[in-house]
Amino acid sequence: MTIALSSTRARNVHAGRAVPDAEMAALADYVRATVADLAGQGAADIVAGCFTWPDTAVGQERRMKERRTMADRDRLEVEGAAAHALGWRQPIDAVPPAGVDFDRTADEAERARLCEVCDLLEVLRMEAHFTIKPWRKTGFSVKGRVSAEVVQACVVSLEPVKQTVDEEVDVKFAPAREADKWREMLDEDGEIIVDPEAEDPPDLFKGNAIEVGALAAEYFALGLDPYPRASGVAFEGGEVEETVEEDREIPFAGLKAMMEAKKEDGN
Repeated sequence: MTIALSSTRARNVHAGRAVPDAEMAALADYVRATVADLAGQGAADIVAGCFTWPDTAVGQERRMKERRTMADRDRLEVEGAAAHALGWRQPIDAVPPAGVDFDRTADEAERARLCEVCDLLEVLRMEAHFTIKPWRKTGFSVKGRVSAEVVQACVVSLEPVKQTVDEEVDVKFAPAREADKWREMLDEDGEIIVDPEAEDPPDLFKGNAIEVGALAAEYFALGLDPYPRASGVAFEGGEVEETVEEDREIPFAGLKAMMEAKKEDGN
């Protein structure tokens, strides 16, 4: 079954490119477990649409991965919204060759905006301490830290949880007019060429100032705990991952019983 699924998926989904064996083995396991579960529910119920979709261990793992992906997507949306919460700017013509220190502490209004866009109960303190220096001929480097104290709602009990944010920042900026110079290189098949030895491309800035507030707010959001929990509170959802291995053999036991029954009927 694995070989058949692999060739079919490679042809119809991946335009002929090979599919990793581990991925296909997992898919084959899921198909076997699903067929075994549905086989015990009755053809009439399945045709009528009155069936229960099997909750296999592979399905649990897939749903957990989807939830983690959604959480990552939500985090990116929060970081994007937070970027507009602080209006701190550094004029590039005020950056000397030796660099300049950029130190800011969010005021009450700025903390309120961060609190709103990041869905927090309170932002007690938020600070950014950077050193901004010229980088190459037209760019700038920003190095330093973003620190904060916030109050979040516990994901289980909703009670207030005090947390600390402490993020190191090391980002390069280049003028937006040089975007083509830093554009990702593509091969003849349109795939991105990744050079692990190359440095990360810089962020781009427009006009005559760097949006330092946006940078600080993004790292502030990045440093927030996505699943804050009050001390002593257990998260019941975490037990699903622990039981996946225990439940993994249940569908195969049903499949094995079906195959043995068919052999006995044949004899």
